[in-house]
Amino acid sequence: MICPKCGEEVPQELETCPNCGAAMTAPEQDADSQPAEIPAEVEENAQTAEETEEAQAAVEKTETEEAAEDTTAAEPAEPSETEENAESDEPAETQVEAPKKKKKSAGAIIAGVVIVLLAVIVVCLAVALSYVSKNGKLPSLTEIVEQAKEKKVDGDAVAVNVQNADGETVEEITNQQLSYYFWGEYFYYVNNYGFSFDASLPLDQQTYQESTDSETGETTVTTWEDYFLENAQNSIIQTVALKAEAESKDFAMPDDYQSEYDSVVENMASNAANAGFTDEDGNGDVLAYIQDSYGDNSTVESFEQYLYDSYYVSAYSDSIYQGFSFDDDQIEEYYDDHAEELQSYGIEKSDLPDVNVRHILIEPEADEDGNITDEAWTAAEEKAQEVLTEWQSGDADEESFGELANTYSTDTGSNSNGGLYEDVHPGQMITEFNDWCFDASRKPGDTGIVKTSYGYHVMYFVSFTDTYYYKTVAEQELRYSTYSDDINSLVEQYTSSLTSDAGIVEPSAVKEIQQNAAEQAAQAEQAAQDAQNAADSANEDADTQSSTESGNADSAADSAVG
Repeated sequence: MICPKCGEEVPQELETCPNCGAAMTAPEQDADSQPAEIPAEVEENAQTAEETEEAQAAVEKTETEEAAEDTTAAEPAEPSETEENAESDEPAETQVEAPKKKKKSAGAIIAGVVIVLLAVIVVCLAVALSYVSKNGKLPSLTEIVEQAKEKKVDGDAVAVNVQNADGETVEEITNQQLSYYFWGEYFYYVNNYGFSFDASLPLDQQTYQESTDSETGETTVTTWEDYFLENAQNSIIQTVALKAEAESKDFAMPDDYQSEYDSVVENMASNAANAGFTDEDGNGDVLAYIQDSYGDNSTVESFEQYLYDSYYVSAYSDSIYQGFSFDDDQIEEYYDDHAEELQSYGIEKSDLPDVNVRHILIEPEADEDGNITDEAWTAAEEKAQEVLTEWQSGDADEESFGELANTYSTDTGSNSNGGLYEDVHPGQMITEFNDWCFDASRKPGDTGIVKTSYGYHVMYFVSFTDTYYYKTVAEQELRYSTYSDDINSLVEQYTSSLTSDAGIVEPSAVKEIQQNAAEQAAQAEQAAQDAQNAADSANEDADTQSSTESGNADSAADSAVG
């Protein structure tokens, strides 16, 4: 039978509706007590687990209301701050005030509980049967739960717990926050390394790597979703660790970092508009813009906080990196300890410091066919000599040389700054250029003409510097090594763990990537099929032609014999 109050189907043997508590023998209902219609998603095989939980909650709520009705009526209390701030999983338009329920008998309540339990069993059986039909075996309890639960992710639910060395939770990361880290890792990977996975398929359906335990023989499969999730957790731990350390030292956001953050936030609306996300007034819709990349659980406020934390820890991390100081002995020792590795990258120890040098490049002109003749090389050499003579006949100083470089040089890398190259280290430039610069007799103010494969270079030696390239590299490597050790030591004090409520929402931008990749794959497959069909058709035509010609030849032969 159908409940006359809520419209739910109720077994014949029940006197009351387990959904709303209405008496099945009372068909007439007060119009004011009718609940508003709420849209509901219908699962293919069974009622969802959430619906079952709601039914259970309805029974419990009825018991509470019955108890309240037995007490003296009082004025309704003002809602608490928690109640005012509580968010529902349902869209705003579906939020309705629950209708008042009439007092039910104990028998009705028990019957409702029984129905709830039966509903749970039905859900599990339905899921199990569905699973068997697809997999040929009964699922485990965990699999039943996973198959039956609703896919919607609660953005406010805690997804990651970050613990300190004592195992105490120091930070709770919601699904909403997790999405920023997860998809941030995804887009960073794609922008830097491209698609090492099938962009047309969900990440949890693709294997990142497989590892087999040598002792047990057990194989562990890691998906691409697992990969990005692990990277996101590592990023979360590092952010939490650095933020806590910075705040403990009263570290303030530097002005340059603060300005950059402010600029990003200020430009979000215009960036949203440029990307096609606008509101009714044509202004940039920042929320839609953010949700497109990070999922529907995102909010402007939480995303701006994520951005601020990123800039804050980056600034603190940079202050750590720049804060180290090393003397010459420490740098020399580091180079000597890592000489083999550094030399494999062409970083040789040298007694010659880096130099500053200016040049004017005169390139030989190629003919119409792109060839450079001997005459062209001769003309370039003569031009280089003319430029040098012009300089010598003038002020003959560094400033005048720079002016001639801006006028005559064809080197686009230096012909707008007076032909200047600073901090040139041994081996950096082409051989002939390098050998002139690092001649043992070289001194400031020296000039000359050098021929390379590029043309003729009119050279002007500015000065030696007080830096040595091998020391510069060694110092950078030492600084980074020390920095990494400090950061790792700090981060190692923290761990993270996923909760049962953790979930990743796939944003529209990623869905669009999947769709585009799938369409391109389908087009490529169709093109390949069309090409194959054309080849097959051509082969058939060739066979037919050959057969026809053979038949004609046979007929001609037969006629000749006849």
